[in-house]
Amino acid sequence: MRIVLKKDWDININHPTNKGQVQGYFVGRDKELRLLVNEILRRNSGAILISGYRGVGKTSLVYKALWEAKKGDENIIIVLLNAAQLEAEMDESEESKIHPRKIIENLIRRLYSSTKGLKLPGDIKEEVTKLYKKAVAKEFKLLEGYQSKQELSQQIMEEKMYEILLDEKNVKIMIFLISWTVAVTFQFIPLTPWDYLNKILPLILAFPLPFTLNLWYKKKIDFKKLKEDIEKTEELYEFDSSIGNLEFDLEQLHRKFKENGKKLIYVIDELDKLEPDLVIEVLKFFKNLFTLSDAIFIFIGGEEIYDFGERSKEGKKSGDEKSKEDIYRPKEYTYFTSKYFLCRPLWEDLSRFFDEITEIKEIDDKNFEILKRAIAFEARNDFFDLIKFIKDRITDFDQDNRPIIKLDNLPEEDIKKARFHKAITVLFESKYINPNPSKWLENESILRKLFEHAHNIYSSYSGYQITDPDKDRVEDEAIRYFNEFLYRHGAFNVQNETSVNIRGVAVPIRTYQYMGTIPSEIPDKIDELAEFEKRFINNFENYAKYILALINAFRIAQKQEELTEGQFWREPVKYVQQIKNWGFDTLSQFNANYPVYLNLVSRKPPYPYKREDIENRTKQIENHTNTMLQNLPNITSRMLVSLNAHMNLQIQHLQQNNSLFSGSANQIRNALNNFNPLVIFKPDLSRQIIIIYNQLSAVLSVKSKIKDNSKTHRIVCFSPKKERSSEGLHILYTKDPESLKEELVVLFKDLNEFLKE
Repeated sequence: MRIVLKKDWDININHPTNKGQVQGYFVGRDKELRLLVNEILRRNSGAILISGYRGVGKTSLVYKALWEAKKGDENIIIVLLNAAQLEAEMDESEESKIHPRKIIENLIRRLYSSTKGLKLPGDIKEEVTKLYKKAVAKEFKLLEGYQSKQELSQQIMEEKMYEILLDEKNVKIMIFLISWTVAVTFQFIPLTPWDYLNKILPLILAFPLPFTLNLWYKKKIDFKKLKEDIEKTEELYEFDSSIGNLEFDLEQLHRKFKENGKKLIYVIDELDKLEPDLVIEVLKFFKNLFTLSDAIFIFIGGEEIYDFGERSKEGKKSGDEKSKEDIYRPKEYTYFTSKYFLCRPLWEDLSRFFDEITEIKEIDDKNFEILKRAIAFEARNDFFDLIKFIKDRITDFDQDNRPIIKLDNLPEEDIKKARFHKAITVLFESKYINPNPSKWLENESILRKLFEHAHNIYSSYSGYQITDPDKDRVEDEAIRYFNEFLYRHGAFNVQNETSVNIRGVAVPIRTYQYMGTIPSEIPDKIDELAEFEKRFINNFENYAKYILALINAFRIAQKQEELTEGQFWREPVKYVQQIKNWGFDTLSQFNANYPVYLNLVSRKPPYPYKREDIENRTKQIENHTNTMLQNLPNITSRMLVSLNAHMNLQIQHLQQNNSLFSGSANQIRNALNNFNPLVIFKPDLSRQIIIIYNQLSAVLSVKSKIKDNSKTHRIVCFSPKKERSSEGLHILYTKDPESLKEELVVLFKDLNEFLKE
């Protein structure tokens, strides 16, 4: 058996440049890819987080999505950064703060670098260059400013010697005095042999010369002031390139790109190389830039970043110290416009990847799948580790430098690994996977626990004991199901078993003994019910039993035969409709879930319902059952009126009629008036019955008054707590359908006699 891989089989998909072609391999993740591409094409702004376990292919997914998005929009411009380029190191002066200027500088640097070779409108090119120079101006200006200030300081020092004694006004006076003195001297003492020159020199010295000297001196002073003004202007320019102004200018530039039909997308990778608290500080400082400016920011980071809002919420104080923010949600919740958690790839994705990188396959399909699953089990469905374990299998290279995997036969260990892997993936993908993006983190958690558990079993010895977890968590439920699944296929023996009640279902907690192998093939489909499916069946049947209890209590009161469960399930809709006639709609909920129930109890996989759907339906049935029990006063009052149709009984709420429970029963009225219970009464008020739900303490507070008025007044209280009835007081236990039926039978008999008196 021989497999030849493509020469570039281990090359990841390249980053999407503004010029170039896609290279490398990216296979699968169709739903995740469609979601991300759609969001990139729809949005013009926003912060998108792609997080997940290291090595699952987050960066490759983003690159592939950008390549695909560029096919639909040629005006996309991509700016790539990583955590190191953010330079988001802590400020040494303040330990809890970041260095925001370095971050904004690098965003501008990368924007400038990414757009340098593109054809853009001239004004945008100019604005990008201008902003880039402004961002780095501080570095250049500091050097130039230092040199110019040195020169100016030297010049000032030289002039200081003269300015100590002389200011500008004194210098001007001295120049004129000296010139006039020399002029007078030349008038009386000839200095040259030429008379005309002796006559001109005094005139020149008297005014033109001192005036020229004054002009020169004034120009020198003005030049010095100009240099000082230039220095002040440079300092002002440096001040204008502060963090706030740079961020504002960058937002303005984003708007210009958008107005010119361009879409800017920043990809900031490797956030998991930074501490989560540091990432929070960065996002907090630049929240408006990342979420509101006219550019898309895609952040790629580890799983710890995905739920940092929840982590910060859990870390807040409680009780009296709880703030308004704690009551609702933490402020970090809004740092991202949308979040995606990328879990490990599914088997279909991994299998397609193997097929894509294979050049020549001289192996049958069955053995090839075993080999693929064995390697995937070693890698725990992790793309990064998958490459490593494929390399471990390479035995040689052909003349074209293509890697070769050569096998004489498949070892038993590979068959065992493949069966473990198939058990995990069939179980997870058939039962526990949740397709909703908001639940992808849960998918990762389940898969990770299953692989950890399976690897622990695989690496153990024959006779090793494994005990089911007994917690009410979906990961623990999946492991219990996985253990039972392996037991059904001969990998385990049961050593002992106990039972715990988890959300209404008796769940067996077993201790197994590992047999050292999985002797039988793992099927492609699973026909056993999972715990969440059993819980749905249990809740739906319990719901139906309450309906049957009400119907049978009424039938017994009418002296009719009880319905058996078999009779009920042959025509359930017919009997469920009867409850609706008594004022409560059970039919719509029953009809919505009955087909699901039939599908599960028939045990004919594949079941078309995902875990999320089943769990939601289970919760709906639980809530609807509780609502039906809370409506027992309304249901039973109508049943009682129907049983005594000849008496013309009436029904009103207590607060509607002041004559009800008045006189000697007024204390009972006062105790229960706020709950406004239903009252059944004869038209002449000779017999009155209050029917109330779950207000046992209020009822018991007037127990003696109820006894005193028991010949004309009665209280019926439905309660989930067990309590003995007393004279005039009927307490009906609602915790299970059978108890409710028996107590309703007694109630109807007692009240029928009470009303006839």
